[in-house]
Amino acid sequence: TAVLSVIMLFAALLVGATGAQMAAADDSPSPSASESSSPSALVEDSQGYITDPQNLLGDNLTKVIDAANRTKQETGVTVRLLYLESFNTTEKPEQWASQLLESLNPPANTVMLAVASHDGNLVVVSPNSDEWLRSQSTVDQLSEAASKPLLDQQAGQGPNWSQSAIDMMDAIASAKSTATTHAVSSVSIIVMIIVFVVPPDT
Repeated sequence: TAVLSVIMLFAALLVGATGAQMAAADDSPSPSASESSSPSALVEDSQGYITDPQNLLGDNLTKVIDAANRTKQETGVTVRLLYLESFNTTEKPEQWASQLLESLNPPANTVMLAVASHDGNLVVVSPNSDEWLRSQSTVDQLSEAASKPLLDQQAGQGPNWSQSAIDMMDAIASAKSTATTHAVSSVSIIVMIIVFVVPPDT
């Protein structure tokens, strides 16, 4: 479950805090909740936004941006990535992240992956999206995809932050494909019912 994944993530992050990718992070202090909610704190690429003051994505930043652009083109979903040491809030992480995302007036169908690396919190939110994207099953699917590369650490290495983001975006494409397939099937059934109930010409 998503709750179990977050608990496991907390333990994994503590173990991997001294890994290679964590060592690459800079020494700048993490922004407070009020600072992180400012749009000026976000680095804009052509389709999405990334906040990474610890440089967790490192040399893979371009690869992650390319994946975000591809996700936008293929699914219409805008991706925001937020990496902080702590959310610095007493609110539930999902509530805090949802409020932050809504305060930025994002376009429809925006997904934000928010991670507090030192606190072991990971949350995926998409409050202003179509039903297929904001449904609990999709959120759980995206959360699991993002959590797995952070939990499955190689010996001597820290969490794979870039793969986490990319896997979540792959999960968005998969969820979109599934939603589209279901929609087509529903339409086909409706059309067949209409065909069967039309009386023959007399």
